[in-house]
Amino acid sequence: MEDNFLSSLRAATAGSHQRLEDITLSKALVSKNLTRDGYITYLERLYSIFIYLEPIVFPSTQKIVHDIEQRHRLPLLEKDLSALGRTPGTGQLQENGFPTAPNASPAFAMGILYVMEGSTLGGRVILKNVADVLGYDEHSGAAYFTGYGEQTGPLWKSFVQDLLQFETGTGTGNDIIKGANFAFDLFYSVLSQPAVQQQR
Repeated sequence: MEDNFLSSLRAATAGSHQRLEDITLSKALVSKNLTRDGYITYLERLYSIFIYLEPIVFPSTQKIVHDIEQRHRLPLLEKDLSALGRTPGTGQLQENGFPTAPNASPAFAMGILYVMEGSTLGGRVILKNVADVLGYDEHSGAAYFTGYGEQTGPLWKSFVQDLLQFETGTGTGNDIIKGANFAFDLFYSVLSQPAVQQQR
């Protein structure tokens, strides 16, 4: 059954997901001690990740996810960094430290996209804290976490439907899981790196 694969996917990535949530930078986002510098560091690292992943993921999923073109996240990160006085890309980490996707097949790419899209759900919780602590909204530095706004839930369900239909039709569940764990591990490796003081 389709639901069985989604359960398997969640179970197979649970450890990687939890490890990501446990790092200091992730916890700071939902803390009342969140600082402007910490927030900017997080956005800059996300920018490094997405500028690396989107060229891998989007070409391979064009024919699978029917509304893929409205799911680009880089423009939102660029908008936020610009609003906060940062030039997008200046604080990004070097890509030569990133692992190479071992198999950028459509199934592997769908696994990566599962993680990228799933982050929009947690973004709603983070947005509230960012607004409360730093006072940012979608126009002043929190466009990324605003994400799809009221369409966040429906768009997630739509993506899951496309994912499950693809897995059912191709039987590539193992590769989807590998792609998801690759993405979780990449997010972890980038977001857990020690902070570097930068002039702003």
